[in-house]
Amino acid sequence: MRTLKSLLSGSLFLAFAAAGCGDSNNSEDLSQLTPAELCQKKCDLEVAANCSNTPPEFGSDCVLICEAKYQKFPSCAATAHALDACAVQRVSYGCNSGSISAMPVGACAMQGAACASCTGSFLDCL
Repeated sequence: MRTLKSLLSGSLFLAFAAAGCGDSNNSEDLSQLTPAELCQKKCDLEVAANCSNTPPEFGSDCVLICEAKYQKFPSCAATAHALDACAVQRVSYGCNSGSISAMPVGACAMQGAACASCTGSFLDCL
């Protein structure tokens, strides 16, 4: 689970660490999805990258870690939802040296910063 959290942390960091914004490539309305549904969509996209270093349990663990922020920080649900929706709509997942990578770098920078500000930690926004 620690390795998985490191993988998720790295891919999320790449998704919103740098300033800049990518163009929306998916206009699907995600506002009515439950946190579980949104997390499943996000994690399915990451698994679909099919990277060689991704552990077999990544998909299910990814969903559990994603959902945890909604349970641990209910007052941050709106910012967490915005971040996860951005990760589904504006980020493309691929592999870099066998590990999941997210492009464009910084696509969800504003949403990530808002989530981290609300929860108090970037790691709580995975």
